[in-house]
Amino acid sequence: MKLKIDLKFLGVVAVFLFYGLTSIAQHRDVSESLKDFKELKTFNGIEVQVIPSKENRIEITGHSKHEVKFEVVENRLEVKLSLNNLWSKDDTRIKVYGKSVEIIDANQGSLVEVSGQLKGEELTFRAQEGANIRAEVNASKIVSKAVTGGKIYLEGKAESQQVDLNTGGYYYGKDLRTKETIAKAGTAAKGEIYATQYVRATATLGGTIEIFGRPEEVEQKTSLGGRIL
Repeated sequence: MKLKIDLKFLGVVAVFLFYGLTSIAQHRDVSESLKDFKELKTFNGIEVQVIPSKENRIEITGHSKHEVKFEVVENRLEVKLSLNNLWSKDDTRIKVYGKSVEIIDANQGSLVEVSGQLKGEELTFRAQEGANIRAEVNASKIVSKAVTGGKIYLEGKAESQQVDLNTGGYYYGKDLRTKETIAKAGTAAKGEIYATQYVRATATLGGTIEIFGRPEEVEQKTSLGGRIL
């Protein structure tokens, strides 16, 4: 009889330990080292803070931390929500530390903000489907593309830049100082660019490009309601 009681007691203890450990695991923040990557790609309306660093690491805190999925595939870090989940405006925070982030690709209403200055020989930013990117940069060349309501906000400096905008994409780059800029804006897109030496601007189908910096030479072409200011 005593043995039976002891076994029952041990069974109850085991159940409590199981649920206790499960609860602790669920509340533990996510912090994981990553393989080398050069591109960050985001989805599902998530919000990510990028921090230039000497290590590759991701940290996720907050209520929905275990709904966030991430994987490095072919030099690209993809961050998204697990299947059938939607990003909620709770206290969930995602921080990505990267040694050499050269490309940021934001999709599906996600927000990517760079904390500190992002440096590189050539940096590329792509925003689509209502996603937003904000960054301070220092590079030889910047390549930016915003379409389908995507928005890119850049500041800092670069020798040259290439900007491609379409279908309601926005580019706010008047605080990014460059010497040379080539920019195109199509269907209801809008771009603000800054250059001191040379600009080649093309605006069509209601697209608008506004030029800052009083460049020495400007080549411009407009058609079908496009404007260059």
